[in-house]
Formats: sequence, C-alpha cells, structure tokens
Amino acid sequence: MSVANPAAKARRLRHLPVEKGLLREVKQVQRILDAMVRCTFYDDNLGDENTVLAFRMVIKDMLVLFQAGNEGVCNILEHYFEMSKVDATESFEIYKSFIKQTDKVVDFLAMARRLNNVVNVPVPNLKHAPTSLVKALEEYLNDPNFEQNRLEYKKSLGVVEGKNRSPSPAPASASTTTAKPASRSTTPKPAAAESSSNASQPPAAQQKIQDFLDSIQTDQQTLFGGPASGST
Repeated sequence: MSVANPAAKARRLRHLPVEKGLLREVKQVQRILDAMVRCTFYDDNLGDENTVLAFRMVIKDMLVLFQAGNEGVCNILEHYFEMSKVDATESFEIYKSFIKQTDKVVDFLAMARRLNNVVNVPVPNLKHAPTSLVKALEEYLNDPNFEQNRLEYKKSLGVVEGKNRSPSPAPASASTTTAKPASRSTTPKPAAAESSSNASQPPAAQQKIQDFLDSIQTDQQTLFGGPASGST
C-alpha cells in the first residue's frame, strides 16, 4: 500500500474545505494509521527478508500519512470556529483521536529509528499540531452561546450567513426614489452607528480566538523532541 505523491496528499488536506469532505478524508487517514500502528514487528523476526520489506513499507507509508493527517488536523483547527455544531463536534473527536494516535506513531517510529540499520529508512523528527488544545476546543463547543459566537466570528471574517437579509435596493424605481427621500437620507445613519458600536466593543473573544489560531503554528511540537528534521 505505497502512497503516491505524499506532498500532494498533504497539500490537499491542508487546503480542502470542510464542505468538500475535509473531515471525512482526515478520518479515513486516521483509520489507516490506526491499522498501521497495530502492526507488530519483533527483533527476532527481522532476519527474514519479507518481514523487513513489510516493516520498511509500513514505515514509509506511516510517515506520509501522518504528515497528511497532521496537515488535515491543522486545517480543521483553523476553521473550527466557523463550523456548525455538528461539524465542530466531529472535529473535536478527530482532534482527540489525533492526540492518541500521535503517541502511538511516536512509539512505532521510535522503534523504526532504533532499527534503522536493518530497515534502512531514515525517520525525520516531524513537526505536528499542538496536542494541548483540548480544553479550549471543548469550552468553545460547550458554550451555551455557541451559535451566536460562531456567527459573530464568521461576521468578523466578512462571511454572512442566511438568505433572509433584505436585498440591496440598487435597481430601485423612480417612484420609490421620489416617494421616500427622507428614508434614503436617514437609513445609513443607524447602520453607521451600529458599525461604530461594534468596532468600539472590546475584542476579548476575538483576541482569544486569534491567540488560539496563532498557537497552531507557533506551538507545534516534534515527534521526538528537539529540532525538527527535514520532511520526507
């Protein structure tokens, strides 16, 4: 089961939108990784050429799929605050699985590093998403004002949901224009005032979200501690 074009796979999950199947594809990668880490190789079996070949193939594919899955998880985290409650709940479960899986991948690849003279597959010290965000994700998910927080965050990004907003009166007829001159002159004022009011509100919640998003990159860890090696 050799994975073709690993860089392309990782890039795809890094930029795949949620609505195009991001959560589904990341879960598929995690299922394959779960099967891989259950593979057991013993030192006394590594004299067999077929066993060594199988071990080598698993290591190579694990490195590729872990990197792809990690990029998918980073993508999920960066869009977590935009998601519906259903998608956010599923994403939270994916993230918790990622944490457990990362520990298992570390153990497996540590063994591969020890046996590098046998399998001859260099294992780089890969960077991965921080595994300390469970509390922040859970608090946001369980907030009674979840939907309001989500809509406000999307609004701050310039994304407006819903189709019930009044259409813009760009193609207004001449009769409408002459019938309500006062209305046209006063309508922008409340909107401007509302915009000013929102801008003056302390952006504590927004800052917390921004700090969280920044941490996805700045708080990345490595599989074995120490500096990260070059990727495969």
